[in-house]
Amino acid sequence: MGLRASGAKPARFVWVTLLCVSVVAAACTEKRPVATTIDPFEEALRNAREYQGPVHTVAKQLYEQGLERYRAGDWAQAAAMFGQAADAGVVNFPLRPEALIYQAEALRKANRNVESAQAARAAIRDYPNRWEPHLILAEYYLWRDNNESAQQELTAALSLAPNRPEVLKTLARAQMNRGLLLPALESARRAYELNPSDADARELFASTQIAQARLWERERSFDEASTALFLAESLTPESPLPPLLIGRVLLELDLPKASRRYTEAGRNLAGGIEKIPREAFPVEAVGGEDDVSEYLRMADFYVQRRQSEAAASQLEQAVATNPKLPEAWHRLGMIRLRELGDSLGARECLHALWILDPDGPGAKELAAAMSLQDEPPLEPSPGFVLRAQTGAGFSAPKREATGEAASFPVNTRVYFTLALRNAVGRHIVRWRLTDPEGRTAVDQTWNMEFFGRDVALVGVGLWAAPGPYVSVWTMDDATRSQKTIELKPAVVR
Repeated sequence: MGLRASGAKPARFVWVTLLCVSVVAAACTEKRPVATTIDPFEEALRNAREYQGPVHTVAKQLYEQGLERYRAGDWAQAAAMFGQAADAGVVNFPLRPEALIYQAEALRKANRNVESAQAARAAIRDYPNRWEPHLILAEYYLWRDNNESAQQELTAALSLAPNRPEVLKTLARAQMNRGLLLPALESARRAYELNPSDADARELFASTQIAQARLWERERSFDEASTALFLAESLTPESPLPPLLIGRVLLELDLPKASRRYTEAGRNLAGGIEKIPREAFPVEAVGGEDDVSEYLRMADFYVQRRQSEAAASQLEQAVATNPKLPEAWHRLGMIRLRELGDSLGARECLHALWILDPDGPGAKELAAAMSLQDEPPLEPSPGFVLRAQTGAGFSAPKREATGEAASFPVNTRVYFTLALRNAVGRHIVRWRLTDPEGRTAVDQTWNMEFFGRDVALVGVGLWAAPGPYVSVWTMDDATRSQKTIELKPAVVR
C-alpha cells in the first residue's frame, strides 16, 4: 500500500509507510499467517497525512526501532520500544495509537499476556474508537478460558469494524467455545466471504460445518449431516477429515459401497494411518488411563462373565484413549451387534476398521456378520425440487423450514431450505442471497454427491438491514428456486 502525504512536506511523513505489518491478523491466529496483507490502521494513517504540526522526533525514532524489532520477531524489545514511543509521543505523534496496539500485540506474542491485556486496556481508554485493542483483549480472555468476556470484547470490536475478517474469525472461535454453533457458523462464513484467500478463515468455516454435521449425526439426521460434510469438503478438498466423516455417514445411511469409496479417499489424502486425525473416529472423550492394556484386560474379564455392557464400556474407554486399535474396534463392534443389538454402533466400529485395516480379518468378519449389501447403481439425475422454503427454524427429521413466512423482523435468524428428491450423482449446488442494495450477502457452494435420497440443503443467517432479500438456489448453473423475503424494521414501542 503506497502512502504519500497530501498538501504537506514529503519528508515529514515518509516514515508512515513502515506500517505494512498487520498486527491484528497475527493476533487472531499465530499458527497460520494470513494469506493477504491487511492494513488495520487506515484511520490513523489518514490522520497522519492530515496532521500539520511537528512530529515528535524521539517518538518517531522509537517507533521505527520497535517496527524493526517486531519484524525480526524480537517481541520483548519491540514491546519496550513501542511503549517508550507511546510515552514520549503523548503530543505531536499521530501514530501513538499504533504504538500502543503494537505494544499490546508484541507482549502477547512474548507470552506476557497479563501485560498485553493491560496495554490493550490503555489503548481502549485513550482511543475508544479503535477496534484492534478490543481484539487483543479478547485473545487474552480466550487464553484465560473466559469466553463470555472475550465475546463482549469481540462484540465491541465488531461494532467498530463490522467487516474485519480477523474479528469475525476470533468471534467464531469464542462462540464455538461457548457452544453457540449457529452464530459461530455465521461468523465464520462472513470471515471467509470477506477474504476467501485466507486459508485460516476457510478451514474455520469448514470446521463449523463439521461441528454442525456431528450435531445432526447425533440426532440421526444423516442426510443433513452429509450436506454439511460435503460443504466442508468443498472448502477444504485437501483435508482427509471430511471424506472420512462422509464415509461414516454413508455407512449409517446403508450405502456401504459409497462409504468405502469415500473412506479410501480420506485414507489416501491422509497419506498414512499415523496421520489420520483423531476426529475421524466416533469417540467423544479421552479415556482416564494412559495405558489401554488395563481397559482391554477388564473387557476380557467382563466378557468371560457375560457382562456385555460392562465389556463394551471398557472397550469404548480403550478406543477413546487410543482410537487406532483395530482389534478393540472389532471386539466392540461384535459385542454391540450380537450382544447389545446396537447395529448403528456396530457400523461405527466397522467404519473405524475400514479406516485402519479395511482388508483385515476383523473388518471382513464384522461386515459379514452385518450382512451388508452394496447399493445398486443409479443413473445420474438432477432430481426435482420437493420444496423451497424460508422460515424461522428448521426441522431436520422433516427436512423442512418451520415458522414459514415471507417477511421477518430484522435480526431474526432466517433459514432458507431447498429439499430435493431423486437427485443422483455429483452436482454443484449454489445458494446466493442479495441484500436490499443488491449486494451479495451470502454466496455458498456445495460440490456434493447425491444418492437418490430425499435431502435438504440449508442456508441460515441473521441480517440487520431492512428491505427485500432475494434468495436463489441453482444446481449446475440452472436455477431451481428463487424467492424474495422482506426484513422489516423492529417496532419501537
